[in-house]
Amino acid sequence: MNPSSKDSDPSSGDYTYKLDRRGLPQTVLRQGSTVKYRSGSWDGVRFGGDPPLHTKAVVDPNFIFNSTDVYYSFKNMDDTAISRFVVNQTGLLQLLTWNERLGEWFNLITMQRDACDVYATCGPYGLCRFDVLAACHCPNGFIPRLQQEWDRGEWSGGCVRRTPMNCSAPQGFRKLPGLKLPDSSYFLVDMTKMSLVDCKEACLRNCTCVAFSLTSVSGCVVWFGELLDMKEFSEHGQDLYIRMAPSDLGKCLPY
Repeated sequence: MNPSSKDSDPSSGDYTYKLDRRGLPQTVLRQGSTVKYRSGSWDGVRFGGDPPLHTKAVVDPNFIFNSTDVYYSFKNMDDTAISRFVVNQTGLLQLLTWNERLGEWFNLITMQRDACDVYATCGPYGLCRFDVLAACHCPNGFIPRLQQEWDRGEWSGGCVRRTPMNCSAPQGFRKLPGLKLPDSSYFLVDMTKMSLVDCKEACLRNCTCVAFSLTSVSGCVVWFGELLDMKEFSEHGQDLYIRMAPSDLGKCLPY
């Protein structure tokens, strides 16, 4: 190996991977100041859409989130195993385990698995699903912000409501199941015990609230501002309720 190559250079690189403690705790990968990947929030088993580490029978994740502490760690389930979690020189997040027989590291998991793991690839309010021809689509009741670009597969413009929000008119919510919950710099977490109806009413009381979710770990979470970096899963994921005009809800009223 060339000792001057990036993968053997021990100096600090362009990437940082940190636990973001604001609102819903999540892990975020940045290149400089630019977010490249976001794990999503902890659901009791995994972060958002990350692979569940314990299913590989190698490591056991441990996440603590309470009024005094927020931290994440993992330990080897086999005391004889050697493993490490790294950010490599290209920005990939990898869980590696040592293969004694071959004398090399084996890549057990790479966190970024598909195009939907690129941060905000579908823009504001866009939904990403990798197992379909066009990865990005708009939720029912939304339309592409820039239709011509959207048709060309340039999705960063995202989606907008078909009917703009009007707080003086009746409002409802559309349920989007099985999601990696959205990112936002503006959200509020209430860890007190609340019902789904209580959480909905908390969102309705604030005209700038655009969505809510009731999570088993964090309680009631409400979002303000545009919703970014949402991903759909065929299994797992969490439910998000997006605020909409009743005319765009049709027969899909969840209440």
